[in-house]
Amino acid sequence: MRKVWRSDRVEGAQSQAEIDIIARLSEQLDKANARADLAEQRADTAYKERNELLREIGELKGTIAALTAEVRLLKERLDGQAT
Repeated sequence: MRKVWRSDRVEGAQSQAEIDIIARLSEQLDKANARADLAEQRADTAYKERNELLREIGELKGTIAALTAEVRLLKERLDGQAT
């Protein structure tokens, strides 16, 4: 009788240990998924900011090109008036 009782306790302990392990692994998986989601959100934000900055750089380059052309035109006019 004691042997059966002890084996039931051992099986119960093993079952509880397995349940605890599964619970811990599930918790770790949930945390890992949350970290992955956060990392993905941060990457999306970084790419969005990068794209906005690249667009602004393009606009600034266009403005610089227009100003350079205007300066060149004004310089040509001044050079023409000087002669």
